[in-house]
Amino acid sequence: MPNIFLLNNSICKLVYNFRILQSNLLTKVRHRRINLCFSQKDYYQLKWKMKVKWKMKEMRKFRFFISSFCLLFFIISAFETSVWAEKNFQLNFKETASEMIKALKEWQFGEPGILLSITFTPTSFEIEKSSLQLVNELGKALSHPSLKNKRFIIRGHTDNDGDAKHNMSLSLKRAFSLKIYLGQYFSIPGTNLSVTGLGERKPLVPNTSSFNKRLNRRIEIVPDISPAPVQKKESIKKKLPPTIKKTNKSPEPFIPKTELTVNQVRQCLKKNNYYAKKWPWNSTFSNEAGNFRNFFKHDPKVNGKTIIDFKTHLMWQTGGSPDLVNWKDAKEYIIQLNQKRFAGYSNWRLPTVKELASLIEERKNKKKLFINPLFSANQTCCWTINTHKELIWVVFFNYGNIYYSLKENVNYVRAVRSVK
Repeated sequence: MPNIFLLNNSICKLVYNFRILQSNLLTKVRHRRINLCFSQKDYYQLKWKMKVKWKMKEMRKFRFFISSFCLLFFIISAFETSVWAEKNFQLNFKETASEMIKALKEWQFGEPGILLSITFTPTSFEIEKSSLQLVNELGKALSHPSLKNKRFIIRGHTDNDGDAKHNMSLSLKRAFSLKIYLGQYFSIPGTNLSVTGLGERKPLVPNTSSFNKRLNRRIEIVPDISPAPVQKKESIKKKLPPTIKKTNKSPEPFIPKTELTVNQVRQCLKKNNYYAKKWPWNSTFSNEAGNFRNFFKHDPKVNGKTIIDFKTHLMWQTGGSPDLVNWKDAKEYIIQLNQKRFAGYSNWRLPTVKELASLIEERKNKKKLFINPLFSANQTCCWTINTHKELIWVVFFNYGNIYYSLKENVNYVRAVRSVK
C-alpha cells in the first residue's frame, strides 16, 4: 500500500502551488502586466501605451457619439423645416387674382405681404415664361377696382447663393422688372408701386435645401401705408420755373409727336424688316421674321460715347440716362444733353418707334439683351417720341419687343440725332 502521509504531503504541495499560480494570474489581470517577465522600465512603457490606446479608444467613441448626434439633429431639423416650408408654401403663396385681392384687403400692419413664387432667369432680372401667368394674375388683382387707387411695395428676395451685394442689387432689379411689366401691360401707374430689394436678408426658411432656396427666391407685395408725397411734388414745382425759363429760350429739340396705332406699328416692322419677338401680350404686332442688319461703328472722336449707324444714318448714345425716368423727366434729360452739348452736338432728340426698333436684334447678346453688344446693358427699356392714345410707345430690349406705357411709368432714355 502506498504511504498515505507522502501522498497527502504531495497533494498539499500541489494545491499550494496551484493557489500561488492563481494569485499570480489575478495579479497580472488586475495590473495588466506580468511581474515575472518584464522589468520595471518595460512595465511603465507598456502601461503608457495602454493608457494612450485607451484614450484613443475613448476619443473615437466620443467623436462617434458627437457626429451621430449632429447628424440626427440635422436630419430632424431639415425634416421639420421642409415640412414647415411645405405647409407655408400651401398657406401663404398665392396663385390666383381672387386669392391676392382677398389677402391684400385683409392685410394688417405688421403682417407679411402676399408671397409670389415668380421665377426669373438665373443671375438675371428677366421674368421666365413659366411665371407670366402668375404675373398676369397679379396684374389683374392690382388693377381691380377695389385696389386700383391704392399704393403697394414690391419687395424682391433671393437665396444666399453668390455674393450678398450682388443678391441685393439683383433683388432690386427684379422688383423693378416686375414694376415695369405691371405698368406696361396693366396700366398701373408708377406712383402706385414702389420697389425695394432685400436680397438674402429675410429668408422664409433656412437655405439648407434646394426646396427652401426656391421658397426664398420670391416676390412680396405689401400695401404701402406711408402718406403720399404730396408736399415733395409741390416743392419740386416751385424749383422748376427757373430751369423752364432757360429751356424756353433754346429751340425745341423734339420732333412733332405722332400718333401710332397698333396696325401702324405692325406695318412699320414688316415694311422695314425689323425684328420683334413674339410674346403672349404683343402677338398682334410682333415680327419674328425680321432680319434687318445695321452697320455700327464707334465715333473715335468722343471716346466711344456715341455709335453711328451708317445703314440708317443715325448717331446714338452708347449708353443713355443712368436712371429710370418718367416721360416728363425724359424730355428734361434731352434738354440737358443739348445744353451741355453732349459729344459736341446740341440737336439730340427722343427717337421714333421706327428708329429705336431698328436696334432690336434676333438673338440675345452676352448681356442678355436683344441689341448689339456695342451698346450699354443698363438701358433695358427706352422711351420713344410716339404716342398711342394717352400712352407712349416703349422699346424693350430685355424682351426684344415694343409696347406702350403710361407717362407715369419709368423707363430709360437713349438719345439720337440724324447724321447727314
